[in-house]
Amino acid sequence: MAQDCPRCGLTSPPGAQRRDCGYDFTVGRVAGSYLTNEQRALIADARRRKKIFWVALGTLAALWTLRSSQYCQGRCPRLKGARTLGEWQLELLSDS
Repeated sequence: MAQDCPRCGLTSPPGAQRRDCGYDFTVGRVAGSYLTNEQRALIADARRRKKIFWVALGTLAALWTLRSSQYCQGRCPRLKGARTLGEWQLELLSDS
């Protein structure tokens, strides 16, 4: 027979022992996780590695952008006609 969860209100299939919300029908309360400490540590390590990867990728992208802009300074074919910051500053000073 289907069971209604008192915590989340959703109906569970017959024979279900636990809901996704954490309610355990056999104990009649919210129970702890089924994960072992080793599994929790592996998940935390994977999250940490993922965060380090994205920070490193963002840092490399920023450094690449800075390197490209300093190297080209208006000489790159894809930036043809682009001007350096110094040329803009000179133009602003000469206009005033």
